[in-house]
Amino acid sequence: MSIKTLPPELLYDVVADVVAGYVDWAITCPPRGGWETMKSGSEHDFGSDDEEDEFDEDDDASYEEDEEGHDGEVFEQELEDASPPLPPQDDFCSTPTGLDSLHVDTSQEDSDDDDNLEFDVSEDGHTIDPEDAFQIWCLIESKERLPENHILSLLSVDHSIRETTTKILEDALGVERGADGSLHPNPWPTLRLLRKRYRIGHTQPFTLSHFPEYYGPMTPFIEGYLSLAGMTYFLRNMYRLVLFDNERRRDVVTSMLSMAGTPSEILQPVLRTRIARRAYISMVHMRRYISVSIHCSTITDTYKEIFSLCGTRRNPGFVVHEDKVPIFKQAVHDFALFDFKHMDRKPYPELPGILVDLSGVIHLLSSIKKLKYVSEFRRVDEVMEVVAEVTALLERWKVRLEISSYIVLEDWPDMDVSVSDLVERPLSPLLSD
Repeated sequence: MSIKTLPPELLYDVVADVVAGYVDWAITCPPRGGWETMKSGSEHDFGSDDEEDEFDEDDDASYEEDEEGHDGEVFEQELEDASPPLPPQDDFCSTPTGLDSLHVDTSQEDSDDDDNLEFDVSEDGHTIDPEDAFQIWCLIESKERLPENHILSLLSVDHSIRETTTKILEDALGVERGADGSLHPNPWPTLRLLRKRYRIGHTQPFTLSHFPEYYGPMTPFIEGYLSLAGMTYFLRNMYRLVLFDNERRRDVVTSMLSMAGTPSEILQPVLRTRIARRAYISMVHMRRYISVSIHCSTITDTYKEIFSLCGTRRNPGFVVHEDKVPIFKQAVHDFALFDFKHMDRKPYPELPGILVDLSGVIHLLSSIKKLKYVSEFRRVDEVMEVVAEVTALLERWKVRLEISSYIVLEDWPDMDVSVSDLVERPLSPLLSD
């Protein structure tokens, strides 16, 4: 059977699947490598890989054998790193530390060839105001082309397919056909606007005072992608919830959950499918992020209780409170159980690297791992058991730190999500499944 002979409703679904697939990819495709995340020079100064490699060149036995000769040196080196990590400041992401060394090379820009664009973070670069850096980012973003346009091919086939495609564009993007056959408004700039907003939501460390307004046509389909961008943007700022009272925290989370329900307003199932999948994945990200943050907070609180500092600044030391260690050990073990039961169980990434970084889990686990370099802690068997468990956890979380926040749905073609999966639910299930 030829596609031209299909019933109108079936032809609509077939063509709409092509249109929705292109629109989804045009809006959500990962940006050019190198500027998905603007990394701060201070983001990895605590437990860096170089420092870890330096310590790991020597095994634990060498420290035991040379304990008398190295204890003081190890104390001075590791005192700060072995201390409990502090929670991030309120302006952790909005402070322009990650942009202080930003340098953008635009000397080779060509509006007709975006392969020449460069976005370089250099230690030799000049300090750029965050708002100026954002404008530069917007310039580079505006010059990146949309993916190869498959919709244009549909508009140039025959009358029935062209009419069907136009109807789908009207339903999805709010376009209308003029008397001369042209589409108003032009749908391609709309896709650029949506892509820009989606990428703002996904790019660290953008935490502007407010999420920029969207000025363009509005349909339930478009609102779905705006909600996806907003969910990710607010997820990256959820660490600020610790500053709010309980009622305000609940309001913020409820608002995010209401965003996840946006796909239910899209009447056409074929247009709704991809947005529903992305909304569901965003909800999983939120649940995992909340759970990891709670576990990290519990571990940090119990970590602070297991020791006290003593001595002087030049000759510091630790007093280990062994009666407090079992509670600390249980907190770490509970997190390990959560990791085993709930992480890496979905066919898609359950927590992108940006949220892994913001949760503080890498810094926390790195700090605990370094207890093995301090003699007072090495003498306590239970602490060393915790260190062993943390070391295994840290390796898994370092892998997750590299996960992109951009989800390519085509990698999971069999993922099935219904609108009922996106209805608002109590907060308690958010912390587990």
